[in-house]
Amino acid sequence: MVYMNHAIVLFWLMNDSRQGHYINSLNQWFMSIGIIVISFLFAIPMTLMWEAPFMNIEKYILFPPKKKNTNRDENVMIKEYKSNDSNHLPADEDTIDSKKKALIP
Repeated sequence: MVYMNHAIVLFWLMNDSRQGHYINSLNQWFMSIGIIVISFLFAIPMTLMWEAPFMNIEKYILFPPKKKNTNRDENVMIKEYKSNDSNHLPADEDTIDSKKKALIP
């Protein structure tokens, strides 16, 4: 946005003066720095008002949000549950205690 404001600020400051400009290096530096600062001060609100909202709209038009497929996740969970055998079920507490006793010397 600064590049769009720069020419407007430049012409505004040059045409607003009622006298001619005496150009030397010091005056040129002060004029350049002043024009750059004013351009940035105008560009920040313009960016927030126009460019940022249009960037958000552009994001939704070019890259629409993808829908989450919850049915796929449910189907995977059902298939995994059906594929498990009874052998994978946890053992009874009695068999766990007997195995612990067998391991203890």
